[in-house]
Amino acid sequence: MHRHLVRVLIVDDFQPFRAWLSSKIKKADGFEVIGEAADGLEAVRMATKLVPDLILLDISLPKMDGIQSGKQLRNVVPAAQVIFVTEHSEREIVQYASEYGEGYVLKRDVERDLLPTMKAVSRGLKQTAEAHQVHAGSAVSSATG
Repeated sequence: MHRHLVRVLIVDDFQPFRAWLSSKIKKADGFEVIGEAADGLEAVRMATKLVPDLILLDISLPKMDGIQSGKQLRNVVPAAQVIFVTEHSEREIVQYASEYGEGYVLKRDVERDLLPTMKAVSRGLKQTAEAHQVHAGSAVSSATG
């Protein structure tokens, strides 16, 4: 029996982080990395060409930030699910990003939260800003307090 692998596009401007994420995902069951992009424009171009199932998207990107990329990705690959993987924990950014993504993982929590979030999102569960706040404890409230 052949099982469908979730096709993943990684978007982050820091190449060592992309490489680390790629190696982590390649070891995980059920996912395959189909490409990596270093900026928002490249992300949109690659997503149009490769049609990933899941996009791991940083917010602080050159050429086009992750929020703008998320908006464009909704148009060019509407079936793709987006998980923001970022250092930003400010409430406004988390809530704004939730309009264009199905998940949100802070880089400091990637080791613990990324694969469970990828599995949940690939099963159709949205990890909203509110779910992220519950799931990741006080990550968002710590930015404001």
